[in-house]
Amino acid sequence: MLTQELNIRNSFGITIRTKALRFAEFFYNLILRSPLIENITYGIIRFLSPHRLSIENVYIYLNRNDAVLNTLLLLGLFEVPETIIFKKLLKPGMTFLDVGANIGYFSAIASSLVGQQGTIIALEPEPKNQVLLVKTTQANPGPLYHLFQLAASARNGYSTFHVSSSNCGDNRLADHHQVDNPKNWDSITVRCVTLDSLFHEMNLPLPDLIKIDVQGFEADVVEGCMEILKKKPLITLMIEFWPEGLRAAGTDPLEFLNKLNKLGFNISYISLQGKIVDLSDNQFLIKTYQGKAYTNIFCSRK
Repeated sequence: MLTQELNIRNSFGITIRTKALRFAEFFYNLILRSPLIENITYGIIRFLSPHRLSIENVYIYLNRNDAVLNTLLLLGLFEVPETIIFKKLLKPGMTFLDVGANIGYFSAIASSLVGQQGTIIALEPEPKNQVLLVKTTQANPGPLYHLFQLAASARNGYSTFHVSSSNCGDNRLADHHQVDNPKNWDSITVRCVTLDSLFHEMNLPLPDLIKIDVQGFEADVVEGCMEILKKKPLITLMIEFWPEGLRAAGTDPLEFLNKLNKLGFNISYISLQGKIVDLSDNQFLIKTYQGKAYTNIFCSRK
C-alpha cells in the first residue's frame, strides 16, 4: 500500500502549499469571474510568463496563453505533493505513460528518473500543446520517447475536443453543454484511440506507471486499457479524480472507484493536509470533493 511504502517529507510545508493552492482556486473561480479583471490579470500573467521554465532540474516549455498553469508553475504550487509521490514511484529503466500530457510537466520530471534505459510514452491531442510537449522532451534527453497527438478513449475514432482560451489544463473531450462560458472555448476534431490498440499497433512496452488527467474522461481511458492492466499486474495508476467532471462525462464516480477496486487496486489519495491516506470509504472521497474541487488518486496492486 502506498501509505506504508511512501512518506511525504516536510508535511507542514506541503500543507501550506496545499492551502495556498485552494486559495488560488477560490480566487480563480470567484474573483476572476469579472471579465475585466480576468482579462487584465491574464494579460499580466501572459506578459510575465517565460517561454521556458527550469523546474525540478528539468526544462519545460510553457504555453504562454495558459495563464492558470503558468501561474501555478511560477509560484511553485502545481501538483506539489503529487510530484513528490511521483518521483518516489519511478525508477531507472521503467516505462511511464503520460495520458493528457499537456506541455509535458510529468514527462519532463520522469525523464530524469527513468534515465537512458527508460521509456516515456505521452499522448496530447491539442496541436499547440503537442508542439510544446515535443520541445519539452527535446530539452530533456535521455529516455526513449514515444509522443502521440492523440486522445485516449474507450474506443477508436474521432471526436470533438474543446480547448480553453485561458486554462489548457481544462481542455477536454466534451459536448458543447459541458463547458463553462462556451464563448471562451474553441472546438477541434481529434483522433481517439484505446491504449490497448495503440500499444498493440506500435508494439510499445507495457507501462509501470500511468498518469491520467483528462478532465472527467478518466473512466473512458481506463476502459480502453483493460488488456494492459491484465498483462501488467504490478502497475500503478495516478488518476485525477474530479466527481463533477466524471458525471458530466457520463460516469458515476462511485462506480468508477468500485471498478478500480474490482480490478485489484488499492486506492490512496492526498488529503487537504498533504498526506497520503488509504481510501476506506469511496463515498467519503466523493462527498469531500464537490463542485470544482478535485484530487489525485493513486491506485496500486499488492
